[in-house]
Amino acid sequence: MGSRSFDLALDVGCGVGNSSVALTAFSNKVIGIDNSEHTLQNAISKDQVSYFSESLRLDFTYNLLSFFGSLSYLNQASIEQYTNRLDPEGTIICCDFKVLYQPILDCFKLKQNNTTFNHQKNLF
Repeated sequence: MGSRSFDLALDVGCGVGNSSVALTAFSNKVIGIDNSEHTLQNAISKDQVSYFSESLRLDFTYNLLSFFGSLSYLNQASIEQYTNRLDPEGTIICCDFKVLYQPILDCFKLKQNNTTFNHQKNLF
């Protein structure tokens, strides 16, 4: 992002706040939102960052919107809800990851066990 600076960033799916804290290098204020109250209770404390549940009413605008590993958890309507409040000159950051297990499985001569696991349900 170079030397760009933002007034307010919204970090969607902030978890414990690693990405929110990282955004403070570019933004005066960061709002991190997540759907896990337990995770938010354990979020990293920093003066520039405030944490809220995803039920936060978005009646404000921001000029930086970030999705760090959270896009796969959102539906189209949710994404539009967040982008609709983004300043017209604002910036969106999307960082996600895809873990490629096959090379590791091949290296250890293992077979993948295809099971379904609900991470959200089994988080606690």
